Amino acid sequence: MARKLNLVSEDAAGDVADQIEALRAEMADLAGSISKLISQRSSRLGSQLSARVSDGLSRSADQANDLRDASLETLNAAGERARDVSLHLIDTVAAEVRKNPTRTLALTLGVGLILGLLSRSSR
Repeated sequence: MARKLNLVSEDAAGDVADQIEALRAEMADLAGSISKLISQRSSRLGSQLSARVSDGLSRSADQANDLRDASLETLNAAGERARDVSLHLIDTVAAEVRKNPTRTLALTLGVGLILGLLSRSSR
C-alpha cells in the first residue's frame, strides 16, 4: 500500500484555509471598492462632459444668433442702398425726359423699332 506523505499538519492546513478565506473576503471588498471608485469617477466625468457639451451648444447658439443678426443688418443695408440707387436713377431719367422730351421720344421709338425687328426676325 502506498503511504500518504503528510507534510502539513491538520492545524496548519486549517490556518491556511482560514487565511485563504480571509484573502478572498479582502479581495471581494477591494473589488467592490474599485467598482465604487470607477462608478464615482465615471459619474463625475459624465457630468463634466455633459456640462462641457451644454456650454458648447450654448456658445454655438449665441454665435449663430450673432451671425444671423449681422446678416440681417447687412441685407437691410444692401436693400436700402439698392432702393436709393433705383430712386436716384428714376429721378435722373425723369429729369432727362423733362429736359429733352424730343430726344427721349426719338430714342424710345428707335429702341422699340429695333426690338420689334429682332422679335420679328427670330420667329
